Amino acid sequence: MKIIQITDTHLSSLKPHFQENWKPLVQWIDSMDPDLIVHTGDLTVDGADFEEDLIHGRKMLRDLRFPTLCVPGNHDIGDLPRGKQPVDAERLSRWRQIIGPDRWAHDFGDWRLIGLNSLIIGSGSSEESDQVEWLEGALRTRAERRVLVFKHKPLFVEDPEEGETGYWGCVPSRGVGCSRSLPRMGWNLSPAATCTVRGSSMALRSAASGDHPRASSSARWSTCPSGMPSWALPCTTLGQRSRAPSSPWMF
Repeated sequence: MKIIQITDTHLSSLKPHFQENWKPLVQWIDSMDPDLIVHTGDLTVDGADFEEDLIHGRKMLRDLRFPTLCVPGNHDIGDLPRGKQPVDAERLSRWRQIIGPDRWAHDFGDWRLIGLNSLIIGSGSSEESDQVEWLEGALRTRAERRVLVFKHKPLFVEDPEEGETGYWGCVPSRGVGCSRSLPRMGWNLSPAATCTVRGSSMALRSAASGDHPRASSSARWSTCPSGMPSWALPCTTLGQRSRAPSSPWMF
């Protein structure tokens, strides 16, 4: 199974600074013929404040010929309360209505793919508590499936107990949060957008493995010239070719 991870496209009809990047990316994805595309956030320039950006981003996603899943970035729904654009109910509602859920889980043969909203991690909000409860359920019920978790910000850079690491990482959760649930209950790969766009293969590998004993050694990844990773996952139960199941919010 081949998954293309794209991120930080910063699409906008109001501020089209990065719009010209989209066509060559779509062409490259077509040439790769993936089974699934995952967009790990910052789909838009300013969807956090402008509904038009989210609508434009949704329109652009329909250029992709393959099933596509999305998780939000800070440009899409805002950031923690101390920022200039805090995540709030209105911003989350806009994303959910126009793009789709901000968290999801899908099974593909031997793998369970999970998408998280990393912008609410560490907020102490009811949204964060609901996500933690949902995540623990998704991990408990995975049976023998390996786990691949997608999100915009990495849960941690080096260690779950490292504390706050600044702009690039999630704020540590109070009590039992996502950054503690994943190491405690096990995962295999955990790519994050901010590691990807910084262009460091070592950082991406670190985020993917987490130095965890259950980290996968069988999944392979490569990058296109722009740095977007392509994940090749072994799926013994799906044969040579697998296709993502249909979903009302999967582009």
